Amino acid sequence: MFFVLSKTIGLLTRPLVIVALLLLLSVLLKSKYWRKKIRITGFVLLFIFSNEFISNLAMMAWEPEPVPFAAVDHTYDVGILLCGVAASAKNTPDRIHFLGSSDRLIHTFQLFHQGRIRRILISGGDGRLLSTGQNEARDLRDILVTMGVPDSLILVEGISRNTHESALAVADMMPPGVEGKDCLLITSAFHMKRSVGCFRKAGIEAVPFPTDFKSIPVSFQPGYLLIPSEEALFNWRLLLKEWTGIAAYMAAGYI
Repeated sequence: MFFVLSKTIGLLTRPLVIVALLLLLSVLLKSKYWRKKIRITGFVLLFIFSNEFISNLAMMAWEPEPVPFAAVDHTYDVGILLCGVAASAKNTPDRIHFLGSSDRLIHTFQLFHQGRIRRILISGGDGRLLSTGQNEARDLRDILVTMGVPDSLILVEGISRNTHESALAVADMMPPGVEGKDCLLITSAFHMKRSVGCFRKAGIEAVPFPTDFKSIPVSFQPGYLLIPSEEALFNWRLLLKEWTGIAAYMAAGYI
């Protein structure tokens, strides 16, 4: 029930859905006063959601600072790679189509290649309401093996549907003798706060290694300040999803 509810709320908190619902409400209400107020609110939110300067500032405030590879000053036993980097729209079983968050996989491989993690634990199943039958964790393992990582050094958890389930599943399959402090938690920067909270609740005090940063250096160019941007809408979609997700997880006791 929680899984279905969380996915439904996620759809309703998308920026354009919020604006569309407000504008629809401004038409349906009988009160002229409230129609005007809600219509103005809708257009103000549309400006905020589509403004790249504002969205970038919000994303910069939310994302943790990047961790240089050189700052990983010793070899961790396990690098925990959270799934969410592959698309399932194409029916091509002989390959994987990657999303923009593929930094998660690439940086994990770099950490392994540089000797900063000994083993890789890939966690994540199909998190969609309607399952596609794809198992991303196994697909990513195959890619890492192709890249030269020995299969014996890759652990796969491919059942969990969300970050809470992933944390619990990883805690159950953690290699003997490995403590949370001996693990790097690798996921997108915007998703790191919720991930750390879930893994800490599951008893794993993993060290964060954020990737896939969405914020960029601040710019004051007129176009950047004034022209509506699809990228801004996408960033707000990620932020609203994380904020509502964290609130729901806290209410459910997952964090």
